[in-house]
Amino acid sequence: MPIKLNLPDGINSTFSQLHAAGQSVQSIAAEYNISRDTVARRIALAGGIVRTRKEANFLRMSKTTKEYRQQITKAAHDAARGSKYTHERHLKMASKGRQIGFGEMEIVDVFSKSGYLAECQKPCGKYNIDVAIGAVAVEVIGATVGRLKDSTFIERAEYLRNCGYTLILISFKRREQFIGNLDDIVAFIKRSCGLPSAVRKDWVIRCRSERFSRVRNNLGQLAVVKVPERFFN
Repeated sequence: MPIKLNLPDGINSTFSQLHAAGQSVQSIAAEYNISRDTVARRIALAGGIVRTRKEANFLRMSKTTKEYRQQITKAAHDAARGSKYTHERHLKMASKGRQIGFGEMEIVDVFSKSGYLAECQKPCGKYNIDVAIGAVAVEVIGATVGRLKDSTFIERAEYLRNCGYTLILISFKRREQFIGNLDDIVAFIKRSCGLPSAVRKDWVIRCRSERFSRVRNNLGQLAVVKVPERFFN
């Protein structure tokens, strides 16, 4: 025989209003000494919408201080530090691919129009190559040049080399610098693709630009004047 809950009239609407105001289903259940499922069901009966776990976490974190968020993030990193994913999990993650970053599709589009087979986010063992063109692996690292010294990145680079890939890394501080140097980047990659594997080398292409030029004024003094942006690498 079902247990009859001793709840006041209009409680469904009350639960829905409390939840809409930001109170969690769990805290409402604890306050009224009933199950979480009961609260969720009554919120739904009142026409309310129960937040998903992701939405609930977002709301909870939005009410915390920056210091608290940094504290719990550090705790999560400390807990994960030293643990390693299994080889099978790495392969599964690579096969699913990851989010495509800026610069990757731009390279793929140019090479595809030139008749080359360029693959974005191509799985290679436990890793994903940003752009794979034949035996050349192009990695768009943006402004994170310090990543080149990171042990994880070094391990990744060695793995790709052992798989037969030649690495070309592209760095830039601003997106405009990448776009402005894209023709040179593509030409360099094509030259590398055309070389025998025995003579290929790994390269870092640093995309830069200038907006000012040094000149001498009427007094013979050095001065800086603004000029159209010039791109170089």
